[in-house]
Amino acid sequence: MSTTEPNRKRKRILLIRLNDKEYNAAIAKIAQTGLSKREFIYRAIIGAEIRKLHDIDGIEEEIRKIGVNINQIARKVNTLNLVEEWELKRLTEEVRKVWLLLRQLEVGHH
Repeated sequence: MSTTEPNRKRKRILLIRLNDKEYNAAIAKIAQTGLSKREFIYRAIIGAEIRKLHDIDGIEEEIRKIGVNINQIARKVNTLNLVEEWELKRLTEEVRKVWLLLRQLEVGHH
């Protein structure tokens, strides 16, 4: 879509000048989020939440825990042909935690 089209929703341009220190600080903050410069600035202006990418560390740890739980359950199922109800509940809770973390990241990147 051309910027001269009358139906364009965002017609205004905001241009600012920064010194090297300010620019580098801004770029570093933006990089921590994984957002584009435009999206970061837009979110800052409208007061939307801006999350850092370090939330991914929490997801990796939760996925590791789930893998351990699944392996424990699989071993028990293979040796005893049964699974305790509390084990299934624990596994379900771990999966729920991962989904919540993923949704938080998704919200932070859109």
